[in-house]
Amino acid sequence: MMTAVAECRKLYALRSDLRRLRGPAREDWLSAGEREAFSHLHDSGRREGWLWGRILSKELILEQFPQTAADPRSIEIISQGTDGRGVRPHAAIDGRPQPWSLSISHSQQAILVALCAAPGASVGVDLVDVVRYRAGFLETFFSADEQDWLRQDRPKQIAAAWAVKESVYKAYNAGEGFTPRQICVRPLPSGSYACTYYEFDLSGVCDIQTWQTADQVAAMATVAAEHLGNRTGLTKEDRTLVSNGGSDD
Repeated sequence: MMTAVAECRKLYALRSDLRRLRGPAREDWLSAGEREAFSHLHDSGRREGWLWGRILSKELILEQFPQTAADPRSIEIISQGTDGRGVRPHAAIDGRPQPWSLSISHSQQAILVALCAAPGASVGVDLVDVVRYRAGFLETFFSADEQDWLRQDRPKQIAAAWAVKESVYKAYNAGEGFTPRQICVRPLPSGSYACTYYEFDLSGVCDIQTWQTADQVAAMATVAAEHLGNRTGLTKEDRTLVSNGGSDD
């Protein structure tokens, strides 16, 4: 039986809509630490996605917890460790870490953020453009079983499977590196997806949702707190692989 994680909210926006309706993303929503991190980004598309990811995340936080902060600059979204490596995004208010789970994804077209307030739960989201994938992509990143149901001429299904891999990793990883062939996706008759993580079946453990919007596939994976302590099948070597902790930032 799946344990529902009810207190998860997501916010999706096309970049074109954000530009048209709101104008350029404004840096005055950023904390001092975020402004410092933002100053090191040079690619214009990357800067825009990073900035809107922060703004939309803070909007979700202020909507769900209006009493926590009066000024969005007091909220800091942290996605980099002290060693400079990416970590799973998390929020701090006036320097105090908050217990929520946060995930951010941005593509060339859109921004997707999710916030889960359920104690100890974890959420991961991913956005993938539906494109024609290069030769060898399936063989490199998908298991033999996945290749059996995926074909090179099915870009929407490939995009969905990749988005599921990414979102499940972001929600479920315990610090091990992202190894796509160890996260195996299979379609269900319902139209949803099931997944194994290092051969551990996540059925009843990880809730996976996918949907298509514009020319993209989005995925969101949520794991309740009681399941996060049961992560098995990972070796010491797996856990010491360099990891970005599930950050798109």
